[in-house]
Amino acid sequence: MTWLFTPRPLAGLGVFRICLGFVALLRWSPRLPHVDELYAAGAFTVPWGWFAKVDAPYFPFPIAAALFATLLVALFSMAVGYRTRVSTIVALLLLMYFVPSNTVFPCAVDRLTILSLLFLSMSPAGRVLSVDRWLEEFARCRAEDDVAPRPGYQTDAMGCVWTQQMIGVSFVLLYIFAPIFKLGGDGLAYFNGEAIGYAVRRWQFATQASLFLGGIPIVAMSMAFVGIIGEWFIAVGLYVRKLRPFAIALGIGLHLTILYTVLIPMELSLIMIASYVLYIEPNTWRRVISSNVWPEQKRHWLVYDGQCTFCRASVRLITMLDWKRCIEPVDLHASAQRIAERASHLTREQMLTAIHLIAPGGDIVGGFFAMRRLAQYLPFMWLLLPMLYLPGMSIVGPVVYREIARRRYGLVKCTPDGACRL
Repeated sequence: MTWLFTPRPLAGLGVFRICLGFVALLRWSPRLPHVDELYAAGAFTVPWGWFAKVDAPYFPFPIAAALFATLLVALFSMAVGYRTRVSTIVALLLLMYFVPSNTVFPCAVDRLTILSLLFLSMSPAGRVLSVDRWLEEFARCRAEDDVAPRPGYQTDAMGCVWTQQMIGVSFVLLYIFAPIFKLGGDGLAYFNGEAIGYAVRRWQFATQASLFLGGIPIVAMSMAFVGIIGEWFIAVGLYVRKLRPFAIALGIGLHLTILYTVLIPMELSLIMIASYVLYIEPNTWRRVISSNVWPEQKRHWLVYDGQCTFCRASVRLITMLDWKRCIEPVDLHASAQRIAERASHLTREQMLTAIHLIAPGGDIVGGFFAMRRLAQYLPFMWLLLPMLYLPGMSIVGPVVYREIARRRYGLVKCTPDGACRL
């Protein structure tokens, strides 16, 4: 029972949530322009194979379009981790409606997505690598008047991972039973390559590579043996620590080969590859994510006026966006000696006039140019870089910044001595 209910780091579950959300978006978003013909009342249904019985959609087009748009929003919200549990449940319910309403190109990927969403809806996946966690930490910083988040707050959350284990078991069962189904009936036809050669040459699935490979008996037979043995090895190797790296490497190679040789939705292979993150040791994800954090000696100092509420709020927002921790906030009032050691020629009057960014080597930029430099270090601000470097911004930007800085004490309530406090 400890395997299911012992609290563990949730980073792997968060990575899988992100991958699943964006893969599902990749599969479903191209259908948005075709909601009327696929999912509205009177749509053309496509009964095929396992899904010969199709429940025809019955909502009129405006409602079907609104529901489909809600599905896409819910998937995106789940992927980024905003209102994670609610968005996961909404996405689960809507997929349970849309998948059987019209299969279009039916594939196990939709069933896998629904099963994974079911477990994710009961999991604490939103506590790591999510907007929810970011908002929670931001609220804590505001309540405690802290200008910087706690290190590792996005990856250090612990929780019960029984849902992660159940998702992992589900995918392993696929690897166990898929070969059994292939060997059912005329198993000899599969082993001698006739069945797999026929499958990869069918017009629904054929690519140039599969047409060529499927026509060579020895190659088709080899593909059959490798497929059967490989899938069973993956099922066992994922739960044996010493074999796990080889099982993951083999699985990635297997699904990339399927992508190259068989014309099936690529989202199936992407989800199967994404599932491997669930078998990686939780602490490994923490090390991988923290490896992008800048060491303390290489961080840039952001010097600000710690007696100004507006300044503290601005610095708090900047540090919350600084997921690589390349910025260290420094209060000019509390750390005057430290600042003098790194930038002795920077006066107190200059620091009170504008924020300054001090590089480890002593390079200093202030005001608008400090904000523009910051945008280069913070990935969430990269979209602003083209605007900040427009012709004329080097003239207009400092003027606008100077006016905001001059009025910053009037933006919030201040005490009679001129200091702004919460």
